[in-house]
Amino acid sequence: MRLPRFLLLLTFAVALLASAAFPGSALSATQAFFPTADSYVNAAHPRTNYGRRGALRADRLPTLRSYLRFDLRRLPSSATQVRLLVFVTNGSSPWIAIGRVASTWRERTVTWANRPRGLPYGHVVTWGARQGRWLSVDVTSLARRPGVYSFAVSTHGLMGSVALESRDAGTGSISALKPGHHPRLVVTTTPPTNVSPPSISGNALEASTLTAAPGSWTGSTPMTYSYQWQRCNQGVCSDVGGATTADYLVPAADVGSTMLVSVTATNSVGSASATSAETSVIAAVPPSVVITSAPPSSTTGANATLAWTTSGTVTSTECQLDEGVWSPCMSPVSYDSLTVGAHSFAVQVANDAGSSSATASWTVVALTPPSVTITSAPPSTTTSSTATFAWATSGTVESTDCQLDGGEWSACISPATYGSFAVGAHNFAVRVTNSAGSSSAAASWTVAAASVEPPCTLYASPTGSGSAAGTSPTSPTSLAGARSKSVAGSVVCLLAGTYGLSSAFYLSKSGTASSPIVYRSYGGVALLQWTGGSPAAGSSYAVVQLGSGAHHVEFHGLTIDGANRASTGVKCDTGAHHLVVQGSTIRNTGSAGVLAKACDYVTVRRNLISHTGYDPNVGWASAVDLNGDVWSDRTDGFHNFVVGNVISGASDESSAHSEGHGVIVDRGGDGPPVLIANNVVYENGGRCLEAYLSQHVWFVNNTCYKNALDLRNSGTGEICGQGSNSFDLHYINNVASAWTSRPPYRLGDGATGVFSHNVAYGGITSLVPASVLADPLQLRLVDPRFTSPPSVDPTLDQQQRTALSPWNVGSDFVPQTTSPLKDLGIDPRTVAGVTAALRAGMDLYLTTDIQGLPRPAAAGWDIGAYELP
Repeated sequence: MRLPRFLLLLTFAVALLASAAFPGSALSATQAFFPTADSYVNAAHPRTNYGRRGALRADRLPTLRSYLRFDLRRLPSSATQVRLLVFVTNGSSPWIAIGRVASTWRERTVTWANRPRGLPYGHVVTWGARQGRWLSVDVTSLARRPGVYSFAVSTHGLMGSVALESRDAGTGSISALKPGHHPRLVVTTTPPTNVSPPSISGNALEASTLTAAPGSWTGSTPMTYSYQWQRCNQGVCSDVGGATTADYLVPAADVGSTMLVSVTATNSVGSASATSAETSVIAAVPPSVVITSAPPSSTTGANATLAWTTSGTVTSTECQLDEGVWSPCMSPVSYDSLTVGAHSFAVQVANDAGSSSATASWTVVALTPPSVTITSAPPSTTTSSTATFAWATSGTVESTDCQLDGGEWSACISPATYGSFAVGAHNFAVRVTNSAGSSSAAASWTVAAASVEPPCTLYASPTGSGSAAGTSPTSPTSLAGARSKSVAGSVVCLLAGTYGLSSAFYLSKSGTASSPIVYRSYGGVALLQWTGGSPAAGSSYAVVQLGSGAHHVEFHGLTIDGANRASTGVKCDTGAHHLVVQGSTIRNTGSAGVLAKACDYVTVRRNLISHTGYDPNVGWASAVDLNGDVWSDRTDGFHNFVVGNVISGASDESSAHSEGHGVIVDRGGDGPPVLIANNVVYENGGRCLEAYLSQHVWFVNNTCYKNALDLRNSGTGEICGQGSNSFDLHYINNVASAWTSRPPYRLGDGATGVFSHNVAYGGITSLVPASVLADPLQLRLVDPRFTSPPSVDPTLDQQQRTALSPWNVGSDFVPQTTSPLKDLGIDPRTVAGVTAALRAGMDLYLTTDIQGLPRPAAAGWDIGAYELP
């Protein structure tokens, strides 16, 4: 049979009995805490609660256990010692066991069945529980820190049965109670005690940081540390004001002294202080200096100001200029009247520990006049009445002035905008100045009158319906619908967009001299795009075709693209007459840009024509081709005009490789007079301008540059006449710049012509009569000095394929202001052979240049297509 075992469960509430700890005292402090709950349980009655009994029980048979709970949460610090005291009111036991249990139980409800579980903190076993005596058990290992603790009390071994006084003593009948015998925990805490003194780490140097370690201490925790640094001289130490942290930055005032630190440790019981050993004597360090402001490396200023900052103790500061004498100084220091050349400066700071220095150097350069470059200006020709200029300068600028049209100079800044310019030539100048001088830059431009297009009578769009009336832009008809609805005087406005054409846009209707039929762009780019195939050998397709017998039809401002498949951009069939193509862009055709086949009264004016003649099935054509001898009437004067066009990239990919010219007049006989004037023709495979078997051709004020690029086409040049029946050819005010072995002018196979005031540059000059070469009034050999013409490599073949597009030319071929072309020409209306009828045609198209700038009323015309202001 098992011997009875009693377990005692107590729960204590904290009650402060005594406190004997004072700040700074070395004495320990004790506190007594009463249980907040206690009870015991009985295995024989597993569901019975004994929480109101006046005694606690511990026994083996039956098994009895007691529980006590203490609330130590208000314990100010960890304990040095904790003892459990219970008074034995009855019985004895040689051994008593104390263990930690969970604090989940309640005094009035705990039973054997719901008893708290044990915790894994071990247990304490003591001996000698005897009736009428206190049992004192050291439970420090079970309850050292603030918190709530529950203990189980049981007999240990096979013998013993005890009754202990409960916190409810007086309500039970186990024994007579004695006052003051309630269970309690006696908690002992101790003040700090220094075990090893504080220490100091770091270098004993000015501006260094010393760090204090608190040393080792015993006593109840938590424990805090405070610091006080002290400065010592000859064994006398005094506090350093404000130096109360573990780290200490050594100031200059500590140099020559030693340092120590006093550390005070404090806990809930008290405090104590300890001091470190003194450091070695604080040593000074040399000061440092950094120059923070100095003149730039190169300057025109004769005055200089320098500034610097220092660190450390500075007992002296000296400065030196240009390696001269050192003299005392302070920051900032200034010097004036420095000479042109290199200069140097040094500053030195020192104390008893040493010195350091910093240097600066710069060069005073002689002041030179500033420079200015105009970076933005209006285009050479514009219809805008306002202009904005921007410029960049270099050097020292003390003032900036601007001038318009030779007027007064006035102060200005970049950018500068001006307005209300009248139609005509204008110039702008900007001048920058300093005490050494000034420089200027100039720009010129021309305000041209805006072209006036006739008002629309019909509207068409790429998506318009052929059944629509087309009388407003909001209800346009189709392109074919506009053609069928047009009558003499109709102005067909093509709304912006792409008009795909798989077959020629064939026109058979006619206008009259006073009421032509006009097709023009409206509201943006109207693109007539070829979408059909390539023609078979011997045949051709045109994007736009004026049918035989049709007349008085005009095309204004259109963009015509042959997609390198359609043979011709605009074709005029045999017997048609009075065709005008102006202000349009024609590109990517297999043969010609504009082809007039036995047509009369053809005007090709102010167009951009590029990349023509690349279909090997057609060929034998040029960018502008006036072909066939035809007079629709015998009216005197010019019937045909090719004026103000920019043409590049023409080629002849047929097996003949004989054309690809900019403009060719191939009449085969006595055709009506043709005026070819104010054109800029460059980088084509064939000639610039050609009169082949043709008469009555006037080449006036044209600019030709580096044509004849197709080496498969032999005998080509720039401006040429060829064939024994080519006569009455006139060369006036032209400039031709040839390359390598190509002639700028040529009369071949019996052709004859009259030369007046022309310029040639480069190439072979022997293909014109010697009399022409000998007379500078007929032909001068001189560099025209274009602004920025494209580069052409004379060693490469067929560079026409990559020619600069006309719409990208800008001012490339405008002569420089120093060009010999300026004022070198003649008024072509005054040369021999100009009849009144011919003069009327010249008056129509030669009074302005390619940009619309006015030509002089008499002598002093510029050579080429451009008239300089």
